[in-house]
Amino acid sequence: MNTEFQSTLSLPHAQPRNPLRLFSYFHPVVAFIHLASLDAPIIAALWCLFFAATVHIALPLTAPLFLFLCVWILYIADRLLDARPLDARQPNAPRLEARHHFHARHARVLLACVAAAALVLLLLIPRHMPFPVFREYLSLASLLPIYFLQAHRPIKFSRRSPSLFSAKEIAVGLFFGAATIVPTWARSPQSHAALLPAGALFAALCWLNCIAIETWESQPHSSLPRAAVAIAIL
Repeated sequence: MNTEFQSTLSLPHAQPRNPLRLFSYFHPVVAFIHLASLDAPIIAALWCLFFAATVHIALPLTAPLFLFLCVWILYIADRLLDARPLDARQPNAPRLEARHHFHARHARVLLACVAAAALVLLLLIPRHMPFPVFREYLSLASLLPIYFLQAHRPIKFSRRSPSLFSAKEIAVGLFFGAATIVPTWARSPQSHAALLPAGALFAALCWLNCIAIETWESQPHSSLPRAAVAIAIL
């Protein structure tokens, strides 16, 4: 396992500024969670349970499981699309991170994981997801093609300058926050007044997290990550 991580992290386009190098010294499991796109699904599942606990709703275990699998599928798809320049060996491709090299190197395994996760969802959702929850998720899913077409449209490769008002980071923050709160929102209409401000703040935190990560990776000496963290704390 350590050999795999070290070989991924030592790639010339992934080494100099990647914070994953620090994680790999901590514990290889932490590095694997990040490389395999498992970090965001875990966070989504945990926050799903946190939101339910704040309004005293007992969610079935299938609720965070469904969210975990859906988020994992989307993150794998997003990073495989980001890693396309590696497969095409584009000379002007942007400098990508260790997670993109990992996805490009293990694309077949990750696609098999996507297929298995999708099969589990297809088998369990009809029996274990209430229709109000399904309806809310279907509404969110209808917006996903717009995101993927916009984020991965064929353009000349260049690393964009991060901005607090970048459309991609705002979309990810809003979608991630909304998807996390849906299981409680759909099951407890009487709790909407309490969930709305909490969900909005969480979406803002997700947005700022995306901005900070993008800036740290593309402009490690920029003051924008510190500004994003300061706003999140306030």
